[in-house]
Amino acid sequence: MTSKKFIFKENKPTSGEELAVFGKVKHIFKEEERVLNVLQLIIYAMGVMVVLLGIAMITVMLTSCSIIDEDTSDCPKDSVSAGSRSGSAIAFSVGDSTAATRTAEGTMTLDGADGTESLRSWGFGVFACHTGAHPYISTSTKSNLMHNQLVTWDNVNSVWAYEPLVYWPNGTTGDADFVTFFAYAPHSDNASDCIVDMSRPDEVGDPWILYQLGGTSNADGASGWKASQVDLLYDFKKDQQRGATPDVRVSFDFKHALACIGDRITVSCDESVKTRLKGVYTLSDVELTVTRLTFDYQLTRKGRLVLNNSSQPNWQAVESEDTKVHRTLVFTPDLVMARATSRDAATTTDFDSGSGHGIFYIPIESGNTKQQVTVTADYTVTSGDPTEMLDEGSVSTDIDLSFVHNASEGRNMAITLRIPESECSGTPLNGAALGQIICSHGRAHAATDGALSCGGEKVAVVAYVGDASGETSPFNHGLAIALQDADAYAWCSQKAETCLEAQAGDLASALATVNGLTATALLVADDAHLHTAAVAAYNYRFDGAVRSGAHPAGTSRWFLPSMGQWNLMVKAIADSDTDLSGNQNADYKATAISPFFTDRGGDALQSALYWSSTEKSTSDAWYVSFENGKAQGGDKDKTYRVRPVLAF
Repeated sequence: MTSKKFIFKENKPTSGEELAVFGKVKHIFKEEERVLNVLQLIIYAMGVMVVLLGIAMITVMLTSCSIIDEDTSDCPKDSVSAGSRSGSAIAFSVGDSTAATRTAEGTMTLDGADGTESLRSWGFGVFACHTGAHPYISTSTKSNLMHNQLVTWDNVNSVWAYEPLVYWPNGTTGDADFVTFFAYAPHSDNASDCIVDMSRPDEVGDPWILYQLGGTSNADGASGWKASQVDLLYDFKKDQQRGATPDVRVSFDFKHALACIGDRITVSCDESVKTRLKGVYTLSDVELTVTRLTFDYQLTRKGRLVLNNSSQPNWQAVESEDTKVHRTLVFTPDLVMARATSRDAATTTDFDSGSGHGIFYIPIESGNTKQQVTVTADYTVTSGDPTEMLDEGSVSTDIDLSFVHNASEGRNMAITLRIPESECSGTPLNGAALGQIICSHGRAHAATDGALSCGGEKVAVVAYVGDASGETSPFNHGLAIALQDADAYAWCSQKAETCLEAQAGDLASALATVNGLTATALLVADDAHLHTAAVAAYNYRFDGAVRSGAHPAGTSRWFLPSMGQWNLMVKAIADSDTDLSGNQNADYKATAISPFFTDRGGDALQSALYWSSTEKSTSDAWYVSFENGKAQGGDKDKTYRVRPVLAF
């Protein structure tokens, strides 16, 4: 066959046959071109579909990070917005039972009402511990999910928020994973708002914060008795789980970690003030005014709050010096408390500060440190001419704070100051005699079963005078015993434990022990054991009122007498030279000694056993039997009676 060439551009067909062949070939090429165009469209469309499918797959992969049932541990945290992942993010709320208003400067509440500081304006800190399938164990876990995370109030969306978001873990057991939360407020960065230190992120054990009391001595004035300090709130939520509902929040119900003293200050006058004013009345009214109240606090400076208890703050004492804070309230004009309008008519008016003037303190006792506040009222007595001063003076009351062990006990505490007649006719205590009454003014009076002429209250009766009471100056002149018992208590809650360094195993050693004041303080401060007899003596109040009438000026505080001090007192009361022994002694029975108290308006000693503060052995302590008039040792966990004593 002979082949033919077709040249379309330069050699055109001429014959009819060539023209026919050319037409067929041209048609074939047009069909092939049409097919190629369709194939190109198909290929282009398939490419577009592949691209769209890839975008969709990437979107699905990223979006899956916000689905509750998926593991989010490998999600790129910066690739999507927080809102798209909120389904599995940990969120917080604050319950309606959050701590109520505290009446001290720096107060913190949920909404900041009534001029207090708002929790929403401060924010709070969160520690979170992920323990997987195992419940929280304080000795082996860390704050591995959150450490001091600041949570703030979002005013726009009205929610508590933080960043970056942290998600509920589900790496081991899914929804069963446990997370324990610890929260406190206000949030601190380790060096502000009275929070001076906190646990580290890699530290094993319960999270903690170290709190230091704020406030310093301020100048006189209305603001002088407000503390420049910050309230402290806390909460603990153990073994929380994510759950199936994504919008459920971990709710904190913050409680107060600090105690508060002095929410309400009350000053009142007793009847002796009326007598005093009527006695000096001449031709014009006589007024007694209070010019100033001062508050001297001695408090534990630092405490470690361990965030592992939701019902009561877990405070631990740390080695630190105590803080002394002096605050003053000056009345301008002077506060008129009493007025005599004639020789026969006088009136008194009580002062009630109301709430809002408190001071926070850490509710623990550090070692032998006594936490207390001394409240002093300065007063004047004037006639119609204010420049004519008839009398001026002051009266003080000590309020013991050592045994307030939680935040609620210290609130709404009322302090009452009774202003007695300024001139007491009694004898100074350094001249007190056996059998005389010690009054609330701190002076001694002749024995009487009726009221005292000075208008003061009966505190105790002098039961020994000498130079061998065994306590250090200035309380080594004599001993005075309370006119009433402080009920019956156990010496120690545990029978076989060593409580004091020195033990008096035999009676001769016990009778040589004359350190009741010191021993009582040591027993009270012993955190390892509960010494209820010593505590009862230590906290005794001569007028029966709570937190008032502690002890008069010039005396020690109340204590449980040592065995040697019991011996000195019973010998002096019975006017005998015979020491206590293990044998019965009729001179030392209750029936023989009780008139010493009843003749002075006190209560008789019961025919019972009375504890001393002297330890005999690990299992026994010494006591006096006023049923038989002898000394013995007995089990520490037995309940015997307590009669408190003062040294002067």
